[in-house]
Amino acid sequence: MSRFFLLFFGAFFGAFFGAFFGCGNGSDLYQPQTPQEIIDNARTSSDPFIRAETLRLFAISSNETFTEYIKTGLQDESPVVQLAALEALLMLGDPEADELALERMATGSPQIRAMLVELVVREGSNRLRQEALTRAIRDGDPLVRLAALNAFNSPGQSLSNESLRRLSDSSDTQLAEHAFRQWASRAPNESLSFVFEALRSEQADDRLAGLRLASFYAVPDLWPTMRAFIQSNDPLQRELAYIVLGYLGDPTAEAPLRDLIHGGSAEQASRALRAIVHIPGERPRNQPLIQANDERQLVRLAAVEALGSIHASPEKFRDFLNDESVVAEQAFRAMLLSSASGAIAEFEQALHLNNPVNILIALFRVSKSQDITPLLLAGQSRFEELALSENGEIAYLATRLMLSVMNLNDVRDVVLENGSNHALYALLESAITQPNDMSAVFRKGFSSDLLLLKLTASIGILALGEAYFEDENPL
Repeated sequence: MSRFFLLFFGAFFGAFFGAFFGCGNGSDLYQPQTPQEIIDNARTSSDPFIRAETLRLFAISSNETFTEYIKTGLQDESPVVQLAALEALLMLGDPEADELALERMATGSPQIRAMLVELVVREGSNRLRQEALTRAIRDGDPLVRLAALNAFNSPGQSLSNESLRRLSDSSDTQLAEHAFRQWASRAPNESLSFVFEALRSEQADDRLAGLRLASFYAVPDLWPTMRAFIQSNDPLQRELAYIVLGYLGDPTAEAPLRDLIHGGSAEQASRALRAIVHIPGERPRNQPLIQANDERQLVRLAAVEALGSIHASPEKFRDFLNDESVVAEQAFRAMLLSSASGAIAEFEQALHLNNPVNILIALFRVSKSQDITPLLLAGQSRFEELALSENGEIAYLATRLMLSVMNLNDVRDVVLENGSNHALYALLESAITQPNDMSAVFRKGFSSDLLLLKLTASIGILALGEAYFEDENPL
């Protein structure tokens, strides 16, 4: 699975598989055709996800024959296809890709520009990354600036302290807080002075900004100032002051913070939840566990973050592992930081839930950014079982995870014997990158009535050449 597809993994996963696996023999696309005809039909399909997936498979195969096809995707009416084409060219190291990416940075929608920031940081050249991030951090849309700020926080990227200070003064609260968090980690004395200056300002907006940023500092010097602010006539100033006192471990903040968690908005509850766990005592430290069933995703994410901030033991994250994929992903990450061995035990237990699809998605995402080989090895036998699941999403993901720790030929034997179409597709994706000894996989895929299997097998067949199959013509 490409990194591009992971951008859409949660929102479009079900629709994606429906588009490819929900079709039968009724369409002309599924009549017997040559590999080239299958490919041509897929890349000109009326469904943008089919067109995008076709371009992704072209890039995976690294077959130069498909480069011109990929380039036509840049003119596609669908932004999904345009991004897929651009990522494919960047992955292949196409010499025109950098300029094309910068062009899209100037003309794309804010959503496209924000996704491009993430894309060029992963796949672009050093020159492209620097130029794209320089543009993005000055972009007129806060969504794009925030994406750039997050990118500058990744390994190998940096933003000057002066730029972070300027962004910390932004009227966009989310952008200001993200910038200040980075600035505070680099220049604690300078940034703390910035906070005190804001708190002493005669302007109410400046004081509120100072209170928001003060929550990133658990320093005793703030305590007298916060005690003064809880006497304010402004309810928002009192609220923010109690949040800072929570971070400082002040027991008098516990009741007001709990009121915010249960009676405030999702944003208020999230702020209060992150703060309350720093107050001594079992009750405030276990407050995130109560919120595991909160209907607000933002609050559940904050609960995971709060537990991680106090290095809670892995079992504390148990109820979050079968949550929506983004929550489960963060729970996995926090567990691994807490205790790798404890995380493995919780993970093995979670894999035996009735519907572990969110856990598998989260695990797949985490595996793309950090080494979790011990975790994957611990789940290998369970992945083999799940690869045979009747649930297509589970079968696909389990096979992909198997491929990360098992020999391709061993996975081939498991899937060809009992695997579903979804497991076969995951195997085909890897087979087109390592086609030797995969002729049986291509034959089975090509003989399917399903477009995605025929398409991926066709790419493999053309890459190998018909002569590879000797007397056993797959057609």
